[in-house]
Amino acid sequence: MKGVARVCQSREHLEPKEDARGYKLAVETSDIIFDLAQAVTSLASSLAKQLNYMHEVAREFPDKIGEVSEATLPAEAKQRLKEALRQ
Repeated sequence: MKGVARVCQSREHLEPKEDARGYKLAVETSDIIFDLAQAVTSLASSLAKQLNYMHEVAREFPDKIGEVSEATLPAEAKQRLKEALRQ
């Protein structure tokens, strides 16, 4: 994914193209691919952060694996997690 992200970081080289009738295309195929690559890269990055955190916690508390808790996170903690995952 890193290769795709590097290549797709700039759209400056992409110019609107004309179809066979001479009309400029409103949505470029390359724009769609760029947006899709960005979305996939963002999702993969977010999932990687979550998995790394889960591995870290599992190493810290191996005896707690498999236990289910009814406790919920406070709203402040949820907000901090969301902000950390967005970075």
